Amino acid sequence: RDGIQVGDRFYPAPSGDMIVSREPLAVLALGDDDRGISIPHCLIKRGGDDLVVRDLNSSHGVLIDGKKIGSDEQVIRPGGVLQLGKTTLSRSDG
Repeated sequence: RDGIQVGDRFYPAPSGDMIVSREPLAVLALGDDDRGISIPHCLIKRGGDDLVVRDLNSSHGVLIDGKKIGSDEQVIRPGGVLQLGKTTLSRSDG
């Protein structure tokens, strides 16, 4: 299964854009308990066989495998780890 894992929750890889946010109406809503996550925080989308992540000018940034990505789109590989605030997401293997 290709997608994003957040704790025990699995979100299938998006066919379009997946907005990640604290906001309840986001495609991937992470809840209000992590104030390090912005409204909105980042975008995850399909780029061929890859999942691509872009920071949406969040306050605390987006890290992939421990490195801040800035405003450019970056690929998250299977097994890669996204850090948003105190919340960790991982890309599951396809």
